[in-house]
Amino acid sequence: MITNLYPLMPFYSHRVFLRLSMFSLVCITILMHTSPVYLLIV
Repeated sequence: MITNLYPLMPFYSHRVFLRLSMFSLVCITILMHTSPVYLLIV
């Protein structure tokens, strides 16, 4: 089973990496935009 999935691993990991990088970018931008407001509220 693992040997069967092995050819798909580079493609899959590449997609996962893209997803994670996009998600982290969105999280960072949201944090950058909300942190001043959060600091002002606190």
